[in-house]
Amino acid sequence: MLFIYAAIAGLLIGLRVWGQPLIRVELPEPAASIAIVALGFAIAIALAVLVDALIRRLYWRAYFAAVRGYQAPALLRDLTTAVLLVLAVSIWLYVDLDFSPVGLLAASGATVVVIGLALQTIILDVFSGLSISLDRTYKIGDWLTVFAEPMRESSLYGKVEGMSWRCTTLRLEDGRTVLLPNRVVTSNPVINHSSPKTPKRLSVEICLDVRIPAQRAIRLLLGETYRVLHARGFCVDPAPSVLLARVNRDESDYVVRFYADPDLISPSQACSRVLAALHDAAARARLPRPVQHIELSEPSTARVEEDLTAREALEAIPLFAETLNTEQLRALALRCSPVTYHQGAVLMTQGAEESSMAVILEGAARVTVSTNGPDSAAEVAVLCNGDIVGEMSLMTGAPRSATVTALTPLRALVITKDAIEHLFETAPELLERFSKILAARDAQLHARRDEAEQWAIGERDLLSVMRTFFARTFAGNDRRLN
Repeated sequence: MLFIYAAIAGLLIGLRVWGQPLIRVELPEPAASIAIVALGFAIAIALAVLVDALIRRLYWRAYFAAVRGYQAPALLRDLTTAVLLVLAVSIWLYVDLDFSPVGLLAASGATVVVIGLALQTIILDVFSGLSISLDRTYKIGDWLTVFAEPMRESSLYGKVEGMSWRCTTLRLEDGRTVLLPNRVVTSNPVINHSSPKTPKRLSVEICLDVRIPAQRAIRLLLGETYRVLHARGFCVDPAPSVLLARVNRDESDYVVRFYADPDLISPSQACSRVLAALHDAAARARLPRPVQHIELSEPSTARVEEDLTAREALEAIPLFAETLNTEQLRALALRCSPVTYHQGAVLMTQGAEESSMAVILEGAARVTVSTNGPDSAAEVAVLCNGDIVGEMSLMTGAPRSATVTALTPLRALVITKDAIEHLFETAPELLERFSKILAARDAQLHARRDEAEQWAIGERDLLSVMRTFFARTFAGNDRRLN
């Protein structure tokens, strides 16, 4: 393209220098003079275009992009082009017509003032756009919140889809397009959610009954937040947090803070997903919602129970709910106890020979697996409210296959081998039921090729291992039967 521009400019200059006598011979006056002047104008424009192309190639694309690390704003490049064209026309007027543009501007000062007053908003938009481009306030693709008071909404949140001399184009979350004059953007506060390229903190607020102990609510909400943060667009680093914001007569207001990438998920969607998960978690834990009561009697000062009862927690686990009846659940619950762990505490260690499992009541825990020593530990899952861990070790005596560490302050219901043995002493047939459920879970986790055959093999193997592990219990049953 540069070669074409240079060729056109050279051709025009050649016609002007060497073809001028021929033009005066072939064309009568004043047509010959007009043609020569027009040729001079064409030369001025061609040279301006050639110089602009050279600047764009050598400066804007090469030097500027290499030094600054980003492409020069289109507004700045267009302004350079306009200046070159005005300069070229001014030189042409002075050389060919002996006319000074400076004198014209001085003579028409009043006209310039009038035009400037009439176009002051347009001029302000142009210079505001130039300021935005030079300051690199935002670029196409960034997500912005613009606090523009004169508009119907108190703030506008959208993605920058275009930047021109006069306005910035925002695409809102609902699909609408808003054209914001550049002067509005520069004269109002603007939040650029995409700069710097780091996760941004968001927050949601949830109200719970004032009788719920604060530490219990924080553990439950924080644990559920960790579950959501493993979805696309969310970030677990920095870690989420839960704060008690306000305490009123009937309710306690908690603020849940977390981090998300606005380029992957919009803030409104992220907040909605977290709030929905917290709402469901509160419902599963049977936390009462604040209700304003007007009573003539003295209000009750009774506290909500510290946590779900052991029986309610067991009923929520398919492994027990599908195997045990009401009486058996009650008997097992009497032999289980809730345990509180501080943040960072190790619930289970990979390779340890322990015979217990845990039901997470409140909080979150990280599951890691080491292949070549403790330094190679890799996170494989995050467990939170309602999840179970360690069931294979409890039922088969197998060493722990992973390490479980508390991500937050955590409460868990611990079920030991002694508690399970008491059930098998009274109902030996439960062993076969447990083996079927555990075999099904094991087949799903390992995605076996021949599911039906492997299921049967796994069931027989697990039944044999479990019978050996609980041999003492069944030996006692056999003696009683004899």
